[in-house]
Amino acid sequence: MSKVKKPNKPENSTNLSELLESLPQLRKEIVENLLEREWFKKTNFELQKELLTLPEDFDGFLLDLGSRPETIGQVDILKLVKFSRGNFIAIPIFEVRSLLTNQIFTYEYASWKHGRFPGYKGLVLIEVDNEIKYFFIKRGYKFPTGSEVYDAIGTWHPTFSRDKLIQMQSKIEKQVKTLLGVEDIQIKRFIDLGLLNTDAGMTNNHSVLFAAIITIGDAERIKKYISGKKLTALATGYELEIHPIERLLEFVAKSNDSFFLACVARLMALNVIKL
Repeated sequence: MSKVKKPNKPENSTNLSELLESLPQLRKEIVENLLEREWFKKTNFELQKELLTLPEDFDGFLLDLGSRPETIGQVDILKLVKFSRGNFIAIPIFEVRSLLTNQIFTYEYASWKHGRFPGYKGLVLIEVDNEIKYFFIKRGYKFPTGSEVYDAIGTWHPTFSRDKLIQMQSKIEKQVKTLLGVEDIQIKRFIDLGLLNTDAGMTNNHSVLFAAIITIGDAERIKKYISGKKLTALATGYELEIHPIERLLEFVAKSNDSFFLACVARLMALNVIKL
């Protein structure tokens, strides 16, 4: 009497179970939703392993990846076919199917390693006798563009919990003081300007926009500190400039930075600045 052969367990499943056992508890919790995605289950083990063992600072990316729908508009996500990353960016490339034509093709997007909330960008305004009279702007070279640009003030190192920013105002205030070079200044008023998606066709990046208002006394101290000084908090260096609010439109005309332009637009819409 011949023995009935038990069906072999798929190698992908066996390998994945062993890998999961070896992961730290926090990483297991972070990838919990990701493991339930059908496209992830159909992805080959080497790519599964690469995702699940990403460095700790990619936790935000993994949380966001696990929260994405498996059907986006008229496109079904079938599986991950390639994954690339650098120091800051992750690029997952998926095999997808059009629900309209049944065509199968690949689709990708770029994500910051921190997830879709990578940081804060904003403007620092200077108030004199309860009126906005001056503004700060940052000037420096950007590695991606290879050129000098005017842009907003901010940072790319957020604190998140389950992919949501926490203690936003206190984090921004600390960073603003560090970037301005004088950490004992007082931020008189803080304005949350919402989120900005810089390029919805290529990235999931939703940066937090803000405005911070300080008094002329603190501005004079900052001006004295930064006078003729090249600041080095960024690898390429930058300079801070203070200009009268009447020159703001001049910088709107020559700045290509989406964060700076969005902050100006929202501040004008809120009637905080009038030009």
